[in-house]
Amino acid sequence: MAQRDMRHTATLKVFGTIEILEAILLHLDPKDLLLSQLISTRFKSIISTSPAIQQRLFLSPAPASTPPQLNPVLAALFPVFFSLKRPVDINQFYQLHDTIGKQEWYINEFQRHKLLRPDASWRRMFPLQPPAKLDEIRIFSYDWCQAQAGRRTRARLGRDLQPMQEPGIRMGLLYDLVVHFNKLHPDPEFYVHWEMFSLQPGKEEWQEERSPYDDGMGAVRSDYYPLFLRENLNEGQQKLQHKITLYYQHDALCGVTEPQPLLDIDSTITSMAEKNPTGMLHFVTDPNIELTHWDIYITAEDVDRIKRDRTEE
Repeated sequence: MAQRDMRHTATLKVFGTIEILEAILLHLDPKDLLLSQLISTRFKSIISTSPAIQQRLFLSPAPASTPPQLNPVLAALFPVFFSLKRPVDINQFYQLHDTIGKQEWYINEFQRHKLLRPDASWRRMFPLQPPAKLDEIRIFSYDWCQAQAGRRTRARLGRDLQPMQEPGIRMGLLYDLVVHFNKLHPDPEFYVHWEMFSLQPGKEEWQEERSPYDDGMGAVRSDYYPLFLRENLNEGQQKLQHKITLYYQHDALCGVTEPQPLLDIDSTITSMAEKNPTGMLHFVTDPNIELTHWDIYITAEDVDRIKRDRTEE
């Protein structure tokens, strides 16, 4: 009995020392570290106030010299956002609902409502350490109804959203953007390019003749493909950069399409999209404002600015 009491006392002393407890907790993986907050109020207090632990949880930024690492907690919840497979073509982009809909947390209604609440902790997490910004959004559209070739639009986050990705984009903003864009068009697909990592081979070798995107004469319109798909076919050609690019492609609206169930969250960006969509995106090239729905993101002043820029080029 005396020996057991001594061990108990020693244990209390160990966990009563903040520095020792912090060192022990830092050996846990991020998922177990998050769950450790449920042990006691003391554990929760230390975890929420320790700079080192907050970095380990992807809740505060790691130093810029830190080797890049994707958030394992978020990658398990939203694997479709974290693929490092090189898409062979646009057909290998991802559909949000079809992929997330297979996750256990989504199938379970209770867990789904719990996870998709506005104050969920994952929304404040950086998807990457050290944090990186969403540098560019590349939008691709193909009008099957009029057999028109694919149009391309490049954009960045607008001034109203840029402060929300300081010092890097958080998962809540990245998730909301993808969900918002997916509400606009039928058959939407996306791909998040983590440009700081080398891409792994895709499902098959690059076969241009298999692509449905042609000029109507059997010749492939290679200019329709995202630039990185054509430039980075070989591993050695990829230039690694600490930035994120979001690719989004869709078919133009034609006919009647059944809407997909939405996974949106009542968040700041959702409200902004409804009240002031022109503050969301800053187009950096010809906006192709005749494309269905994208004209709500650009003002007349933006159109004039882009025309001047293109004239000067």
